[in-house]
Amino acid sequence: MTTQDKELFSQLYDRNYKRLLYAAIRIAHNPFTAEELTNEAFTILLTHFDRVRQHPNLPGWLHTVLTNLALDEYKRRSRYVQVPLDSVQNLGCEPASLSMLDLLPNELSRTDKEILYLRYQLNLNCVDIAEYLHISHEASRARLSRAKQHYAHLLAKERLM
Repeated sequence: MTTQDKELFSQLYDRNYKRLLYAAIRIAHNPFTAEELTNEAFTILLTHFDRVRQHPNLPGWLHTVLTNLALDEYKRRSRYVQVPLDSVQNLGCEPASLSMLDLLPNELSRTDKEILYLRYQLNLNCVDIAEYLHISHEASRARLSRAKQHYAHLLAKERLM
């Protein structure tokens, strides 16, 4: 990219960024998504600059690219139903019927299951786990690390079968 090309790109960016961002916000209805789409439009311009530089209306070309990106994003999002995270907990099994302990592989030791349960079901950190089990903080970290390694090993072994 020549110095002139860099200057032209910089001018296009400075003169059109806000206008394109506002257009993307109007389509996407989300400022964060609009910012990503605007940046993506300029990235596309940058990657195709050698072919597009001679276009008679570069700001119009950029606006068309942005509009297409925003509409594609809108269509992609409209294909999926958005479910609030609060309602996801109520889907599926009753919470009282299955515990994480029931779902862990039988090949894991009782100690491994217990520490994984404390960490991931009860959301305790290693300090709290150490207090609960009456062990040192370092021992709780070591047990958790070993339990995760054992669990990962069992999952990998299961995938190979």
